[in-house]
Amino acid sequence: IPGFCKYFLCSRLKCLTCPVCYEIYRDPVVLKCAHSFCNVCLQQSLQEKCCISQY
Repeated sequence: IPGFCKYFLCSRLKCLTCPVCYEIYRDPVVLKCAHSFCNVCLQQSLQEKCCISQY
């Protein structure tokens, strides 16, 4: 059971983690494509004209 618990917790944390900063979402934004980012990470990426389409 410890292996299952570890997998369960890791998979749940991954769902709550921003793919840009790797932190738990702060002020999350969900795009039309269903990808999620922290609002700050999304705004910074747009200002830097960094392509977030890889997510």
